[in-house]
Amino acid sequence: MKLLEEYKTDRNVWEENYDSVNLRSDVLVSDRVLKLLGNVSGKNILDIGCGNGKFARKLAQGGAKVFAIDAIPEQIEFAKKIEGEKKQSINYLVGNIQELNKINFPIENFDIVISLMTHLYLSKNDFIDSFKIVAEKINKKGRFIYGSIHPARIFLYERQNYFESQLLKTELPTLSGKIFTTQFYHHPMNVVINSILNSGFKIQKIYEPRPDVKEIKKYPTLLSVDNESPQYIIIDSIKK
Repeated sequence: MKLLEEYKTDRNVWEENYDSVNLRSDVLVSDRVLKLLGNVSGKNILDIGCGNGKFARKLAQGGAKVFAIDAIPEQIEFAKKIEGEKKQSINYLVGNIQELNKINFPIENFDIVISLMTHLYLSKNDFIDSFKIVAEKINKKGRFIYGSIHPARIFLYERQNYFESQLLKTELPTLSGKIFTTQFYHHPMNVVINSILNSGFKIQKIYEPRPDVKEIKKYPTLLSVDNESPQYIIIDSIKK
């Protein structure tokens, strides 16, 4: 399976429940980040790797001026279809994080840039360079929110070297009970943290979200497995 090909072929995963919980990351990452951001009214926000636009729509509901990009044209096409129905004034564009500076945005820089589960698909060099590219698109004192699979997840695999950046495959449960198979890059924590710091950001907080009792009861299909090990990491930083 080619990297990201699953997002083109398995349309049901991101077309069903397009505005509600469907994957584990919807609960443990997206919902947490939304609360973390607080009041976004009037903020210019860039959502990198927006997928079907689910998170972008939540930001727009909070009064933000949202710009959203994704490398998969099919995802942007679907997001635009929903935008045509909801009319939230979200600007959707096809693009990837490596070519961020080549995208013709109507504004120069953003108050907040968000990358949730997007850096998973970047090899080591692209991963390191991406934070510098992102920094160029954020206003001074602006926020950058990074959310991804926790590097410690590699310990669930046999005979893998934690310190080596590498491509792995994982199976993710969906709310409907289907299994979504995807490939992603593992990068050790030192690469993640140092890449952010070396790009001109100051880390405010690091979160390792865990499901609470209510969430496990509400979403047993998604959250009943591996609750004793770190699943995801969220890093909240500001541009110096």
